[in-house]
Amino acid sequence: MTHRGKVAVGWRDSLFGFFRFELSFQFRYLAFRGGYGVVVPSAKILSGRIMENGNTGSTMNRIILHIDMDAFYASVEQMDNPALRGRPVIVGGISNRGVVSAASYEARKFGVHSAMPIFRAKQRCPDGVYLPVRMNRYQEVSRQVMEILKRFSPLIEQVSIDEAYMDISGVDKLLGPPRDIGLEVKRRIKETTSLTCSIGIAPNKFLAKVASDLEKPDGLTIIPPERVPQFIERLPIEMVAGVGKKAVQTLHKMSVLRLGDVRKLGERALFEKTGKLGERLLKLSRGIDETHLWYPIWPPSPLAVRGPSRKIQMTKRF
Repeated sequence: MTHRGKVAVGWRDSLFGFFRFELSFQFRYLAFRGGYGVVVPSAKILSGRIMENGNTGSTMNRIILHIDMDAFYASVEQMDNPALRGRPVIVGGISNRGVVSAASYEARKFGVHSAMPIFRAKQRCPDGVYLPVRMNRYQEVSRQVMEILKRFSPLIEQVSIDEAYMDISGVDKLLGPPRDIGLEVKRRIKETTSLTCSIGIAPNKFLAKVASDLEKPDGLTIIPPERVPQFIERLPIEMVAGVGKKAVQTLHKMSVLRLGDVRKLGERALFEKTGKLGERLLKLSRGIDETHLWYPIWPPSPLAVRGPSRKIQMTKRF
């Protein structure tokens, strides 16, 4: 094939990639019939060529990013006051009756962490800088971050003031491979806000969130589909969201030290000891995560037929 021919094919592939993504987005919006948000119903999204009967061909794996800002409140304080950079900053108030809302990584070296009583934090880090919460300022910076994410994909679920999921399935022809997208997201956030974030990239929300925690701060961890079984096999059970201390103790007694160990147990014994948690763990141990991605849509699609307005509760679901 000539160089000119390769360019033409590349152009067509990029255009098709955009069309495939836009079709998927519009279809899921129409499925909601004019509301202000949609939910991705499964890991299978529209992809492939359009068939004569209006259906699509093959399906493809999701590519989910979990973006988590590093020590967000404390980092914003250090950004606004450069004199605080490199110092242990604890946000939550100056009164001993308060609790720690956020601690910089410098403060974490002293054992200070979120939800710790202020009086205990002062015992561990007496030379720390203790500051009150400035929620309006944190919300302002959070909006800046979310606006940056919207430049990459409209499919964004903001789960808290400092973290969000983003679905980039089907747009790799336009934006490049997942690693390049993740690096560009980090670069733009750093360039705009001077803050760092950690990003996990995986085929589902569960693994993307786990991945974002592995190389904090300022990390980028990718779990491609072919590495999912190996990753799950070695994942410590206490790193699974929703598995508390009591559940960890119960599972350890059952010789479940890693998520992959769950598959070695009989389902009956697992469910009797752990109930619904066991059902979820069994699915996760097989790489199955059915949690949905929620995201608002604005402005509404011009293709949608407006129906009665509907209120969608945007919740963080595991």
